[in-house]
Amino acid sequence: MAKKKKTQETGSLSLETILFNCREYLRSNASLNNKRDLLLTLVFLRFIGEKFEDEQQKLRQQCIDNGLTDEDMIQAYLDQPGMYSGIAFVPLEARWDYLMLQPANKLNGALDDALQALENGAGGEL
Repeated sequence: MAKKKKTQETGSLSLETILFNCREYLRSNASLNNKRDLLLTLVFLRFIGEKFEDEQQKLRQQCIDNGLTDEDMIQAYLDQPGMYSGIAFVPLEARWDYLMLQPANKLNGALDDALQALENGAGGEL
């Protein structure tokens, strides 16, 4: 119960909290065992997406600090996978904001596409 209280107080979810909640949900509902892969895929995409967004913000700020103010040029810079070191480049179709816009009946296909895009973009490094 302490985990839920902490989550409600801070208003944000950590990866640990998400995994804990998924585990508890799956344990309490045996009929959802076939949806375990879907839930773990969502958690994985959310986790790498947050890391990617944090790094993207740092790179954006570096551009601004270096005097680059043209948003198109900044975006072109940020869209280059080679600019990100130590984390996976997350293509648009694998980003959380994009996935959340997908209708429920197309989410499975969107997740498959997201994982494929990650694999193609990573050159097999994932």
